[in-house]
Amino acid sequence: MVKSENKKKLEKPFRSTHNLPFEVGEPFRWDPTYTNFRVGTVTGLWKTEDRSYVILAILNHQPGNHHLDDMFEWFENSARRDGYSFKIIEILEKRFMDHLINKRGFKELTSNSVVKLFT
Repeated sequence: MVKSENKKKLEKPFRSTHNLPFEVGEPFRWDPTYTNFRVGTVTGLWKTEDRSYVILAILNHQPGNHHLDDMFEWFENSARRDGYSFKIIEILEKRFMDHLINKRGFKELTSNSVVKLFT
């Protein structure tokens, strides 16, 4: 019997803390380079660009249920798996930007955007 040396290692499917799926919707009407997403009660707009996952908008429809944590888990797992960075741009809330830098390990990219490197 000959064993194949080219076998791909099977990856265990990713599951977020609350076992929420990452759902992808239609392209954004005013800029089709962005696509709608949903993770539980969190929705937003994202795209890939220059080996980065880029989020333009995040809306947490029910704060306190920790679905935002699941959303971050999905993007961070994908960035780690693909060797991409993870950016959040056009941040309007200073408290949210401080949270991303001080609690979630992001680095300031510009005065209103952050990045987390996985490359």
